[in-house]
Amino acid sequence: MSGAPVLPGPVGVLGLGRVGRFLALGLAERGVDVRAWDRGDGVGLADVRARGVTADTGPLPAWLPGCGLLLVPVADRALEAVARDLGRLPLAPETVVLHTSGFHPAALLRPHLPAHVAVGSLHPVQAFPAEGVPRPAGIPAGIEGEPAAVAAAARLAEALGLRPFPVAAQHKALYHAALALAADGTVAVFAAATAVLRQAGVPAAEAQALLRRLLATAAANLTTLPPAAAATGPVRRGDEAVVRAHLEAVASEAPAEAELERAVVARLRRLTAEELP
Repeated sequence: MSGAPVLPGPVGVLGLGRVGRFLALGLAERGVDVRAWDRGDGVGLADVRARGVTADTGPLPAWLPGCGLLLVPVADRALEAVARDLGRLPLAPETVVLHTSGFHPAALLRPHLPAHVAVGSLHPVQAFPAEGVPRPAGIPAGIEGEPAAVAAAARLAEALGLRPFPVAAQHKALYHAALALAADGTVAVFAAATAVLRQAGVPAAEAQALLRRLLATAAANLTTLPPAAAATGPVRRGDEAVVRAHLEAVASEAPAEAELERAVVARLRRLTAEELP
């Protein structure tokens, strides 16, 4: 991309998993001077180097203290270790460090970094693919932390085309649980429905193909309708005889999926009841 950078650099990205690649490549495409680092020598390092991003591996590189903004998209279990390593470096005053965890508050970093460094978090709400990098336009991003870090997170979001929104630090566990319930819950329901269809004699490939189409249309309904209106099937229609038959069939022929089936039916019953005046 030509023209002046939309965000002052250099920006350091410490970790090149799915989110790290998204950030590093998104910033580079927008003319930002971005440097990247990863502990290993995996696919993320090769990806960003192939697109012209300076990327190092091994010990933390010498260029880190020259970055006014450091992004830490690493696994939750590695956050404190990276923060401790950063705390040993001569980071400049007004440096901002942002992690990308949806679960941990920015305060997790505070004990390990000097007072002149601002800490915050920016959490892109996106199911990132194992391969490829999604386009950033419109992806929501939860932000929280110290004032200077929140301001930097908002500028970063604007530079990437993300849609920032505030997240209360004290509610991050609940916030993240909701997102995991939506994303991983969909995966769990897909797997359970596939298993039930297999018990009904549908070949695995066909079962997964028809469920992908069904889930895509259900998700499309939710883009324009509230959940109660988007729901379909016997619970919404009040066909209790069909609902009971479903529960009995799954309990009898696919018992490993019966608990999830009962939980889904119970939640749908609550949803339809809440819809009533």
